[in-house]
Amino acid sequence: MKKGFFASLLGAFVFMGLVACSSEVASISDEEVASVPVEVTFTGFDVSVLPDAPKKVRSRATADDAGVTRIALKAFEVPSGKEVFSTVKSKGTDGEDFNSVTCHLPIGGYTFVAVAHRAKTTESLAANIISATEATISEKTLPKEVYATIVDNVLVDNNTAKGVTINFGKRVTSSFHLNITDAFPCNVKKLKIVLNPLHDVASA
Repeated sequence: MKKGFFASLLGAFVFMGLVACSSEVASISDEEVASVPVEVTFTGFDVSVLPDAPKKVRSRATADDAGVTRIALKAFEVPSGKEVFSTVKSKGTDGEDFNSVTCHLPIGGYTFVAVAHRAKTTESLAANIISATEATISEKTLPKEVYATIVDNVLVDNNTAKGVTINFGKRVTSSFHLNITDAFPCNVKKLKIVLNPLHDVASA
């Protein structure tokens, strides 16, 4: 009888200890994952090489001025590289919020990766950001308006709202106008020009 009592008492202490430990772990965990609102603004598009761009905003244009209609954004934890936030923006469906987004991140350091482009069709998707160094665009041909940038060492270090500005800079694609002035031989009915045929043109 006494042996059974001590066994029950020991079991009770073990149970109380587990409850206490669980409570303590939960408290620490809640503190570690406390999220901080981060307001991300998309701007700084350099449209100086686009002839139809507004003259007053050649190097510090908004997404509207640059003519982009899709924006993809991801945040990766530093130094693990773990993806912690992902979103896409589509012009016309996100309304006034197209040039910004709010995300909630735990306290820590992050790398932000953003890709913006002008969609070819209304069904076109935003870029798929695979990692901090790779992204793909699912268009049949690569648009001339493609911008991509990385913002390193973003530190979220307290429980107050933080602002992050994504300055895209110059576009990462180039284009040219081909004007053939030579007369075609009479037996030429169709001409096809292929540039870089061994590479997926929709990859960045």
